[in-house]
Amino acid sequence: MKLQKSVSDKLIAKIKSDLQQGVKILGNYSSQSDSIRVWTSFNNTEFGVVATSSRRFKTTFDLIEIQAFLTGKQALKMTILHKNGKTEIDLTKLGKNYLPIENTAPNEKEILNFLENYMHSAVDKNLGKRYFERSFRNPERYRWLDSELRK
Repeated sequence: MKLQKSVSDKLIAKIKSDLQQGVKILGNYSSQSDSIRVWTSFNNTEFGVVATSSRRFKTTFDLIEIQAFLTGKQALKMTILHKNGKTEIDLTKLGKNYLPIENTAPNEKEILNFLENYMHSAVDKNLGKRYFERSFRNPERYRWLDSELRK
C-alpha cells in the first residue's frame, strides 16, 4: 500500500506521539528487540499500537503494528516495516481470534476509515493500563513512559 508523503508523515508523527505515552517492554539478547505498546480510542474503535525496534542491539529493524478493535465490526491491522532504509505498509483484514483472513484485502473505504479513525484517536491511559497489567506480570521487564501511569 502506498500513502501520499503528507499522509505518511502525519501518520508517523501521530504514532511517535502516541508511543511516548505507552509502556516500554525491554527485550533480551535472544529476541534482539525492545517494544513499546500503547492503546488509543475513537468512537467505538480501540487501537492497539505496538512498535518493535532492535536499535538498542545495533541493528536496523523497525516494525509498527496498529490493530483496530471495532465494536461489532471486522478488525483491521496495519503493519509498517522499516528495514534497510525502505518502508513498506500493509493493511490486513482480521477474522475471529484476530487471525488474518486469507486472500481478502480491505477496500479503499475501509482503509480510509481506518486511517481517519486512528488519526482522530487519543491515547486511552486507563485502557492501556488495564490491558497491559492484565497480560504482563513481570514489572522488571517493562516501564511506563508516561509518569502518570507509573503510579
